[in-house]
Amino acid sequence: MTMNSKQKKKEVKTWRPLVNVLFTLLFCVVFPFVWWLFATVDYHNQKITNLAICISVIVIYSLLIIGLNILLHYFKVLNIRSYNFNIPILSVFLWIILTSYISKFNIYARVGVAIAVVVVITLIVNFTTGKIEDNMEKKAKQLEEEKLKKEIEDLNK
Repeated sequence: MTMNSKQKKKEVKTWRPLVNVLFTLLFCVVFPFVWWLFATVDYHNQKITNLAICISVIVIYSLLIIGLNILLHYFKVLNIRSYNFNIPILSVFLWIILTSYISKFNIYARVGVAIAVVVVITLIVNFTTGKIEDNMEKKAKQLEEEKLKKEIEDLNK
């Protein structure tokens, strides 16, 4: 489509993809990775030795981040597809950190099982978000149809 000098190209710029990536990196990767470095014996650098604190902090943090993800999606800051990345990333870190306290479970076996866990969780989350998106589209379509019916009724009066 060509444009003449009177027409201006309207570009819609959105920061949503950048916000999704930054949220994932800052909240779902950085802190769990740092916690994995300093709260487990995997890197022989364990600074936090209390097992209850090590486990409760990462579990509570993961639940808070999932809640924050839901809240930011509700306020339309994050896309619903961010669940497809954030929940599996959190689950892999959660799995690796929580299983690091089992002394007979080496890192290679934990990573192998973590891959299987992530595949299963990703499929579940992807299926769930797909159903939620379908329901949102149906509701939007119903609202649009109701609005059109109301406009037609108003025109007929």
